[in-house]
Amino acid sequence: MAASTSDVYVDPLDLAGFLKPVFGELQWLLPEGVVLQKLFKFSKGDAVGANFQEPVQVVTSWGVTFCGSDGGVVTLNESIPSKTVNATVTPFLTVLNDKVSYGMFDRGAEAGKKAFMATGAYIGKNLSMQLRRLLEMSMMCGQDGFATVSTYSSAGTGSVVVTAASARIGILSMLEGAALDVVRGTNVIADGSTASNSTGIKVLSVDIETLTITFAALPFIGSNAATPAADDVLFLHGAAGPTAGGVATAVSFQEMIGLKKQISATTGLVFGVNKALYQAYRGNVVLSIGPISAGSILAAAAKAINRGFQGRLCCVLSPTAWSVLNSRNIGAQVFDSSYKTSNADLGTDAIVLRGQGVVVECYPSAYQADGELMLLPKENIKRIGSAYENSGGENGDTDISFMIPGAAQRFIQPIPGVTAVKVECRSDQAIYLQKPAFAVIGTGITY
Repeated sequence: MAASTSDVYVDPLDLAGFLKPVFGELQWLLPEGVVLQKLFKFSKGDAVGANFQEPVQVVTSWGVTFCGSDGGVVTLNESIPSKTVNATVTPFLTVLNDKVSYGMFDRGAEAGKKAFMATGAYIGKNLSMQLRRLLEMSMMCGQDGFATVSTYSSAGTGSVVVTAASARIGILSMLEGAALDVVRGTNVIADGSTASNSTGIKVLSVDIETLTITFAALPFIGSNAATPAADDVLFLHGAAGPTAGGVATAVSFQEMIGLKKQISATTGLVFGVNKALYQAYRGNVVLSIGPISAGSILAAAAKAINRGFQGRLCCVLSPTAWSVLNSRNIGAQVFDSSYKTSNADLGTDAIVLRGQGVVVECYPSAYQADGELMLLPKENIKRIGSAYENSGGENGDTDISFMIPGAAQRFIQPIPGVTAVKVECRSDQAIYLQKPAFAVIGTGITY
């Protein structure tokens, strides 16, 4: 029988506070995958003082004389000596900080009824994870920028669309709230906004489907409006260096040299070695990979093989490229006696390619551009930097520290004049490709 409209029922609004909320777990939504740091681990044995140096042979001996077969006396040709130059690797310091109120620390002193986790533990984990992301960005594309502008719109607060080929979805997806600079050629041409000059162009929102970055305010350089354009490059604020006098200023990089630049640069000094002078110190670039496949990857690897490489290469692909490669492998998969009609088990968790005595291990990284791949000699990359015996972190990492330099306590300091403290963590390191001739950058991946 239907309830009478005159009946009165107890509902949740009548018993305010009676029903308890049910809480889930704290969810960390931003990308965590740091492929390069897992592949090339930091060792305390690679800790440095001022810098790390090693000789690099750039020219071999050519004092050869072909003496024929008659056994007579032959005057030897003049010797042409080999040549080595010094590669000098200096680590770059990266510091990440956060500010937390006294009340947040006091009321969230421990996990339980009052907080999902202790405030100190949360701040420490968050800073550690974010610093790892920043290091991964720099190792991948440091001093080269993380995206290329396709178009700029001055409508509203301004926005840019980045090119599909340069899109690093793992980086774009975490940019909300970040501060950016715009570089054109060798100059920083925008590093602030109408609201905050020279403190970076604040990011309001990101649409990873349309590859659009919307700013919180129009971009400026000093007190002058700036107009980003196609082929300009985006950097995190300060990575390309500060500006001076409120005008476009030549870059003075403050982040480590990423592997992309170490491989692709053909001029300029990299670790003190002049790339323009020595072919042996230049990497290999394939400008048009085309559709990604085992064949296109092995063809790119042949560039390194031609220059003497044998061993294992790590191929770093975007997740999109890795998925396409895996799908093509599925298409070529042949069922054997393990086939069952009840289910089809297709694809692989790892992709390993072989050819010409070389093994290529393929890894997906959300920090890699969709239009690029990187082939890296597994045994010829080192991470150089400061090692911290007492890091203050939860994982015992020796390349990240939460400690005050020269002291035995964590870097948690009161901020004068306000009821808050500042928490810092830092890392002082560089990634170093010892043999650029054994590495390959591939561009122009198509889908």
